[in-house]
Amino acid sequence: MACGMMTMTMVAAASSSSSSSSSEDQTTSSPSPVKGKFVTCAGCKLNKLPNTKLFVKGASAADVAEIKSYENLEVEYVQGHVPELHIYKDDGSAEPSERISIGELGDDVGRLRDLLKEKGFRRKAEL
Repeated sequence: MACGMMTMTMVAAASSSSSSSSSEDQTTSSPSPVKGKFVTCAGCKLNKLPNTKLFVKGASAADVAEIKSYENLEVEYVQGHVPELHIYKDDGSAEPSERISIGELGDDVGRLRDLLKEKGFRRKAEL
């Protein structure tokens, strides 16, 4: 099935604490120092990774996707794009400093969470 043309950006929130922290799942109220974008096709490519799809899109329109709980992390849907995490330096550059193929994680959401934490993304504080 072909993907529909869709470009949509949803601001999510960055992820877990930095790798130097001893806490497994810290939340914070200060902004994450790292910025990123999860770039993926809305359907065909993401459908091959069902657990990652749930992480990014949620189970239904009423369900809040887990990725939205991370600070400074956006989701951008681009027709035919393989799922990638783009990481940006805090220098205002439009080009990502790093691109990571999400397919290499093997649809393991635990590894995706670990990757986000390793790269410095943090979950936003619970209100």
